[in-house]
Amino acid sequence: MSSKKRHLYSGILLSLVGVAAFLALGYFSFRLTNHVIDALDLSLKKEKIDYAALKKDFFISFENPQDARMFDAQGSAFAVSEEFAAQGKRSLKIEYPSGREYPGAVLEVYGRHCFDWSRMKEMSFVVSNTMPLPARLHVNIKSGEQYPKKIFETNQTIPAGSIAKFKIKRSEIERELDLKKISSINFYMQDPRTSFIVYLDEIKVTREE
Repeated sequence: MSSKKRHLYSGILLSLVGVAAFLALGYFSFRLTNHVIDALDLSLKKEKIDYAALKKDFFISFENPQDARMFDAQGSAFAVSEEFAAQGKRSLKIEYPSGREYPGAVLEVYGRHCFDWSRMKEMSFVVSNTMPLPARLHVNIKSGEQYPKKIFETNQTIPAGSIAKFKIKRSEIERELDLKKISSINFYMQDPRTSFIVYLDEIKVTREE
C-alpha cells in the first residue's frame, strides 16, 4: 500500500473515532442531564407539598390526597383505597411484588422539612393483611438532614387475613435516632416470595402531655 493511501485511511479512521467519541460524549451528557432534571423535578414536587401540618401534628390518614403524594414507591405500587380504612374512609393500598429485593413505600424529607419527634410518646400505624399468608412488614426510620443518617429498624408480622395495630415506643428508638430530625419512614418487605397486598392507615405520633 502506498504512503498516500495509508495516510488517507489513517485520516478516515481518526475521523470515525472522533465521530464515535463525540456521539458517546453526547449520549452520556444527555443521560446526565436527564438524571439531573429528574432529581430536580422530584425536589420540586417535594417542595410543593405542605409539611407544616404534619410537622405540628404527625398524623396521616390518607383522607387528604396530599397524604399519598408524600410517599414514593420503591419497587412497589400503591394507591389510595376506600377499603380497609382504620380511620375515616380511605387507606393506602400497597402492592409488594415478588422478585423485588426490598420493595417499599417511603416518606422522605430533607433539611428544613425534617420532623421533630423530641416529645413523642409512641409512633403507631394500622396494617390490614388480606392475604391467606402472614405478611412480615419491615419499618425503617431514619434521622438527620444529610447522609449518612442514623437508622432504626424493626419488623412486624401481620397474621393472614387480619388487621393489626402496631406501636413503636420512644424507648425503642431514642438511642438510635435524633428525634429532632426525623427524615424518613420506609414500610417495606424483604424479598417477598409471593406478591403481597396490604392496606396501611392511621400513621401517627402520639406526644407526651
